[in-house]
Amino acid sequence: MVNAPRFWEPRLLVQPSFLFNARNLVSKGLKLNRAFRILTDIGVITVVPSEFANEIRTDSRLSYPQVITENFHARFPGFEGFREGTTDAALSRDIARKHLTHSLDKVTGALAEECAAALKDHFPDGKDWTEINLRDHVLKLVARLSSRVFLGEEITRNDDWIKVTTEYTTDAYIAAKILRLWPAKLRPLVHWILPCCIKLRRHVFKARSIIIAAIERRRLVKEAAIKSGKPIPIFNDVIEWLEQDTKDTTSDYDPVVAQLILSQAAIHTTTDLLTQAILEIAATPEIVEPLRDEINDAANRLGWSKAAFHEMKLLDSVLKESQRRKPLAMTFMHRLVLEDTTPSNGDTIPKGSVIGVSADKLWDPKVHENPERFDGYRFVRMRESGDSKVANQAHLVSTSPNHLAFGYGKHACAGRFFAAHESKMALLNILLRYD
Repeated sequence: MVNAPRFWEPRLLVQPSFLFNARNLVSKGLKLNRAFRILTDIGVITVVPSEFANEIRTDSRLSYPQVITENFHARFPGFEGFREGTTDAALSRDIARKHLTHSLDKVTGALAEECAAALKDHFPDGKDWTEINLRDHVLKLVARLSSRVFLGEEITRNDDWIKVTTEYTTDAYIAAKILRLWPAKLRPLVHWILPCCIKLRRHVFKARSIIIAAIERRRLVKEAAIKSGKPIPIFNDVIEWLEQDTKDTTSDYDPVVAQLILSQAAIHTTTDLLTQAILEIAATPEIVEPLRDEINDAANRLGWSKAAFHEMKLLDSVLKESQRRKPLAMTFMHRLVLEDTTPSNGDTIPKGSVIGVSADKLWDPKVHENPERFDGYRFVRMRESGDSKVANQAHLVSTSPNHLAFGYGKHACAGRFFAAHESKMALLNILLRYD
């Protein structure tokens, strides 16, 4: 183990060091040229180099749902947003792939409208410089944008829902960490009395009251339209897509759990990406005008559309470069090992281990020239390289062993196309409205 506690050090004191020194610890382990173990904030992970990503993504002995279920106590009330491997999780992924990705043009107008309203509500509106907590403001903006597409206009303006959707994921991570401090056999009991878990259940209760009431109001509106012979209103949002995809099945899905799964997967991750991109742009002011010129040119020719966003190659590159410089984690593709596994390098990883794939290629000088430097044009040049294989990996939504920030394989982020679209909508509005 690269950061094993010394015999006099309590394990609980060593674990937090990973949060502040993860990159150096992973780099130290990679020098061993083999799989290595590292003590993280969620326990011990066996890390394999990114070269093994293709093996990991297809190995049926490695389970993604089970590692999420175990790490986030998904069987307990309050942790419903982490119930991978369930009907609700499968529906959420299907909705992301089938509807979110293919409805980007349909939701672009709603996103533009909500972005304008959210910026007015949550960002300073004046000519003087104003100091803000950037991440907090971006979080509220992303929550509004995501909720507009997940739940519709009515709920996205509901302050109680915005409070739930912005706080649930953070509170769940805190509660999961505290619960891990208890012996596994006691967790089914102590989660009922821990204040952090009680708070989590209150979030779920509030979410249920808001979402179920909204679904019922929609049902009444549709029934009234049918009775009066008027067209049934069309809703382009996840509530409607879930209803449509399950109406002719016996699926026993929970619309509240499905929404919590989407929210916890989408909002804080997109917030992190967008915040980092804004900081990188602020530190590289010479890129602002080229970005504005590209945005205005595409919008003038194509309007606010998926096609226009596709033309914004520099904007896409800036977001991907920001993600490369500061991904969400140092390891991705976490899996629970269901039986002893031996990758092609000959290392045996025992049953019960948690494995993850290193994201070191994001900063590898053999992959990226001057990897420590922010280069907003890096992925524009890759697109224009003339090599189709290289160009195909230059898009923000592209995944590969060299860029694992959205995962890789069948468990790669299903909502990454929407996340990219949403991030561009938010970032271009900020660029056009603020200095």
